Amino acid sequence: MSRVLVACRLDREGIELMRSAGLQVDYEERITQQEFDRRYVNYDAVVIRSNVKARPVGGKGNLRVIVRAGVG
Repeated sequence: MSRVLVACRLDREGIELMRSAGLQVDYEERITQQEFDRRYVNYDAVVIRSNVKARPVGGKGNLRVIVRAGVG
């Protein structure tokens, strides 16, 4: 099962949609940059906004995709 870290505010419907597709979703709306840096390489995907910055991991960990949530 793929793991997703949602590290920003996201509508409950979006979270449930991912879960219904068989993804394991951890929702951390108020995560700090320090906590995000420590954890995000252990996920297959992360969903972020401007509250945190995803830095290159250089082949470490499981991360395959970074999604920037937003409108427009």
